[in-house]
Amino acid sequence: MGKIKSLFKTKWFWGISITVLVLFISMFGIHNVGYSKGQDSLTAEINEEALNYEQIQEKVGEAEQILADFNNEIETAESDLKTIEDKVAKNQDKFDELQKLASNRDELQNEVSVAESELTGLQSDIKVTENKLAKLEGDLVAAKEKPIEVGAGQFVFGEDIKPGRYKVTPIGRGSNFSVWDADGGLVLSTILGDGGVPSYVFVGSSGYKVKNAVPVKLTPVE
Repeated sequence: MGKIKSLFKTKWFWGISITVLVLFISMFGIHNVGYSKGQDSLTAEINEEALNYEQIQEKVGEAEQILADFNNEIETAESDLKTIEDKVAKNQDKFDELQKLASNRDELQNEVSVAESELTGLQSDIKVTENKLAKLEGDLVAAKEKPIEVGAGQFVFGEDIKPGRYKVTPIGRGSNFSVWDADGGLVLSTILGDGGVPSYVFVGSSGYKVKNAVPVKLTPVE
């Protein structure tokens, strides 16, 4: 409608309107003043051009045709505008649906980003846990390796034997087995093998002494 309204502001539109108005005024003046001189001799001056009655009629007809064409253009423009408005109304629901889908897509993308971030964190935690587990398994294997066999006698942890936690078992028949602390206090006294226990777990700290009457095997344990 803005284009249609702007037509009323153009110079040619007002030129046509003024021309038509002048023609009607001229025709009215000619009819009242010079009718007695005969229609063939009637003249009027329009846009500084002398015109007789027939020429005036021709100009009027041209102006009316221009006006009719202008009205047709207005009707066509209004019809086109109505068609566009109808199409917009019909597609409004589709447009609203598309906007909703676009909004949902943004929300889903945000959820995916959050899930990916959480997954990355979980993968990192899993990696750390696997490393810890591998280390623990390695320590456990290392602890199970290389049992120590000692003969009958006295041995000092930190000098003859590495301090640690051990399981002692007899080699051959059993006998008494005892452990003393650095100050000479009795920490452990038991019988291994025949008449006693098959094995015993103890902690040998630095400075502790082992006394056994027969060979024994010391196996590091966790």
